[in-house]
Amino acid sequence: MKARSVRLAILSVGALAALSACKKAPESNDIGTTLSGKDVEGAANALKLDPGEWELKVETTDMQAPALPPEAVQGNIGKIQSFTMCVTEDEGANPGKLFLKGMDEAKCTATKMTVVNGKVDAVITCPVPDQPSAHMRTTLTGTYMPDRYDLDMDTIIEGLPNDASITMKAKNTGQRMGACPADDLAPKNVIE
Repeated sequence: MKARSVRLAILSVGALAALSACKKAPESNDIGTTLSGKDVEGAANALKLDPGEWELKVETTDMQAPALPPEAVQGNIGKIQSFTMCVTEDEGANPGKLFLKGMDEAKCTATKMTVVNGKVDAVITCPVPDQPSAHMRTTLTGTYMPDRYDLDMDTIIEGLPNDASITMKAKNTGQRMGACPADDLAPKNVIE
């Protein structure tokens, strides 16, 4: 389902941004200027993450989508999507590679990435799965520590069929839960 794909993409962007939180990368006053991979990776490597199993959650707190039936919009508000992932020793010591891999796989770009003194401020733009002319721009603001984070996400999805658009607000949280299970390093995805 397309709505689920959009939620998964938003969750992935937020989780990757939070797990690779960084110092301030060079940025432009022009929000349309894309940061280089080298800038993003270098900034992401400034934070050393605690390795281990992480639980990541995104809760949709508001959604405006005039082209969708009201029950579809209301059905998304309050939903929590969560997954667990393991951060290895190497990924914790060098989170820039993990972040760039996720950005590349999702075909996202960063136009702003500032994380200083535990505060996050980032803007990430990604294509929308199965919608070649659509894109979503997510602004992330909040706080982080090496073992947890708490972000507010504001997302605008534009370029959908019939000039439809969607705006969403979400709460993205994550925390290190302990050591990674030895038998399972694959992410586990759950929608509550």
